[in-house]
Amino acid sequence: MKIVAKIIVYLLAAAALGALLAPRVFRLAHDMEQWALANRLMTWDPYRSDVFVSGPLRFITREFADSLAPALVLAALLLAMPASIWLDVTSARALRLARNRHRWQHLASGFAITAFLFGLLGFGLLLSNLRAVRKPVHPAQIVWCLVPSLLLACLAELIFRGVLFAALRRSLGGRGAWAWSTLFFAACLLFRLPSVSSIAHAGSLSGFVLLKETAESLRDPIFLLMQLGPALTLGVLLGYARQETDSLWLGIGLLWGALFAAFSFDSITVSAPPSRFWAGVDLLSGPLPVLAMAFALLLVYIRLAREDVLPIPPTRA
Repeated sequence: MKIVAKIIVYLLAAAALGALLAPRVFRLAHDMEQWALANRLMTWDPYRSDVFVSGPLRFITREFADSLAPALVLAALLLAMPASIWLDVTSARALRLARNRHRWQHLASGFAITAFLFGLLGFGLLLSNLRAVRKPVHPAQIVWCLVPSLLLACLAELIFRGVLFAALRRSLGGRGAWAWSTLFFAACLLFRLPSVSSIAHAGSLSGFVLLKETAESLRDPIFLLMQLGPALTLGVLLGYARQETDSLWLGIGLLWGALFAAFSFDSITVSAPPSRFWAGVDLLSGPLPVLAMAFALLLVYIRLAREDVLPIPPTRA
């Protein structure tokens, strides 16, 4: 279990560094506001009653609490190389990834599966009046979400199903690596949503207060279950893709589609009167995403089973 302790230390160090970086990320985002307005990447309309800020970069005007998640991602990236050295996963060969001749098909099919299912879930929330469309809707807001969701999916899969999975499998075997990487992934996802912060001024150590407030919000058992259930199910889905294909392509596609659907849905909708049980804070929380990801797991199983029986094309003489 020494390898598990090392990974816990890495994640705690990333949390501490992310707390230090959060105020700087917040100030950097607001320094970009004038540039975004000048380049029409963000528009300000104080005469509209339903929306004041729109455009693909409207997120930079959010509150300090929203800066914790990107700061934690940045911290995980900065510490990824030292962590890989410490875990003795220092080369591509150490990741033990197989050559995937279906890589582009896996990437595309994984994206299509989760993007479609979560898009269908979002459409259902709109029909149920649990979310409302934010007007006006700009197509650029949706297209813009493709890039950050892909980058985040690549980073998450490389860390959790790449470096951490390889280190865990060396000591605990494939199923042990699958289980522990899923737990670590789900625990980190719990901190992606901002808390309702009482911080009035973003000082140099305010990130630690924000981290503490976010952790305290998880003491609500219903809120915890609504976040933990989908996080665990998503981790199981991605772990299954890693275990069955021995590569990251399918997992990247699956996570990319889920994040793209969640980011784009959040950019064009606003919360309607909340339903404490059926509708979570976003597309990746609540009981409905668990059903969507369980169905995604079934589709992935069928996709891989069909792939196994496809005839191998003959080689040329």
